[in-house]
Amino acid sequence: MPSREVKDRVKSLLESASDGVVANVATRLKGSLIGMQDDGWILLEPEIAPLLAAGYLWGHSSVFQKQEVAAHRREAIILILEAYPSGLQVCRSSMN
Repeated sequence: MPSREVKDRVKSLLESASDGVVANVATRLKGSLIGMQDDGWILLEPEIAPLLAAGYLWGHSSVFQKQEVAAHRREAIILILEAYPSGLQVCRSSMN
């Protein structure tokens, strides 16, 4: 995919993204996740690429940074706690 098309698609999804941010991602991921060819960028392992659906990025945890995985875990905990308004209880049993 040509660089200009990648930048345009990123900006259509994230308006605050600058051309420099997209270029920095390309530099950081070059050789590990993306490759550069004369006609543009290619995914080196397209089978592990995350998918964007309904405003969320879905993929294997290995494609996300530690902070992103931790944020997702916190959101999951909040959803679980909201599902039980009385709170979660931990019981301790003792064998007598």
